Amino acid sequence: MLSELSLPLKLVFAAAIGGFISLDYVAVAQTMLSVPLVVGPIMGWLLGSFKVGLAVGVAFQLLWLVDSAFGAHIPPDGSAAAQISTIGVLCALPDGGVPEWALSVSALVAIPFALLSSVAEGWVRKANNRLQRWVVDKLEEEPRRVDRKGIRPLSLATTLGILLLLVKAVIIIGVGSLLCFLAIYYMKLWQAPDELLRGLGWGWRMLPAVGVGAAVCYFTRRKRGVALALLGLSAALFLLWIV
Repeated sequence: MLSELSLPLKLVFAAAIGGFISLDYVAVAQTMLSVPLVVGPIMGWLLGSFKVGLAVGVAFQLLWLVDSAFGAHIPPDGSAAAQISTIGVLCALPDGGVPEWALSVSALVAIPFALLSSVAEGWVRKANNRLQRWVVDKLEEEPRRVDRKGIRPLSLATTLGILLLLVKAVIIIGVGSLLCFLAIYYMKLWQAPDELLRGLGWGWRMLPAVGVGAAVCYFTRRKRGVALALLGLSAALFLLWIV
């Protein structure tokens, strides 16, 4: 597992693995492997604490429960946020238990990167679309440019687009995880006042409530599936409480 590696290698390999998992979000397969509820425990297990990864995954899954990628809409990247939070907190506190204030700090760092990742996703998609249109125009002008072996320039452009998404994900997760690690590490060295740590701990406990409130409003407004939604959300909150 990655927990046995040195800190720099741990951050690098975790970011690389997270980048490949993030491709499942839109570009490849779409097997739901990249959703926070799944990727959080995976990263936690790789870094030595499935329990912490599960808690982070549940929290971020609830936070963006009703904001999914449909059509051209790009929601905040909850997958990247869950990975950044899990990697950062388990790199900063690898040996002992993870207090709630550390989870709260990791979330404060990870959430802006979720928004940044969605913006970068939009830029990459636009670049990919321009590249695809340019290749199609060239093929229409010169049909003989198609490779005789069947490897069309359009497929190469698609591969390049996937590589751009991979690079984007690795950079976002790597930089975010490093900043998350530094924030928790220096908070621990600073020996922050107990009042501040308790406040941060309550912030972590309240994080899922934001997502629960948004989900309840969403399902209530549409007047369908309210009871089922509340039952599922209650089960998720109970799971977060026991871990």
